[in-house]
Amino acid sequence: MMSTLTSAGLARGGAPRALDGRVALITGSTEGRGLVIAAGLAARGAMIALAGPGDPAAIRSLCQSLGTDFDVPVWHDDADMSDAAALADMVERIQRGLGAVDILVSQGDQRLSDPAAEPMRDLAVYFHATAAVLPGMQRRGFGRIINVAPTLPDTDPRHRVIHDILTHLTEATARRITGHGITCHALLQVRDSTAEGPPPLPMVAADAPSLPPLALVSLVAGLCGAEVASVPGLHWTAVGIDGPPDHA
Repeated sequence: MMSTLTSAGLARGGAPRALDGRVALITGSTEGRGLVIAAGLAARGAMIALAGPGDPAAIRSLCQSLGTDFDVPVWHDDADMSDAAALADMVERIQRGLGAVDILVSQGDQRLSDPAAEPMRDLAVYFHATAAVLPGMQRRGFGRIINVAPTLPDTDPRHRVIHDILTHLTEATARRITGHGITCHALLQVRDSTAEGPPPLPMVAADAPSLPPLALVSLVAGLCGAEVASVPGLHWTAVGIDGPPDHA
């Protein structure tokens, strides 16, 4: 994975970076797509809080590698993100260790890859994470919340349920934070742009049916930038999303 990012021009350079000084929390980021997003934000200068399970020794090595390659502090926490209190405690620990969370990239609970998983239960992390970081963002007058939908097979009937849940969460959050210098976006799997019934929010769909991982990184990073705050009102982005990349 790291060699892929380096070859794509995401290695540390000497110039000031777009996200220097920002703290980014990425859930589900100890492997796969979440790790690629975390590394892409680190390459742009963000201090990184990884969240998710994994072998402690391997994660220590990962944090050291990310920190060294991109010259940023990297933190890891394995709190139970399905528990609201545990996630709130994690955000407090991140604030003590790195600083207040400026950017939240929620990937949800990767157990959704299990067809037997119940969507609402396993999507709880999106709600808990938003609730944990939003008050601090409102106090500081800056924040970026990006809800990235889990990747599911095309045939999985939960696509529509997940679409609706994340759409409504993003809509409710965006309405609540209007005027506070905070934005909230949902990146969803869009397989059929002609599906019956319009989405409840404005939609910008990617031309391609899915985004490769590095293009997803660029999109997420763009949504973290200062320019996004100039978009008035509610802003919802829907794109197709590839599955986790192979580790290079």
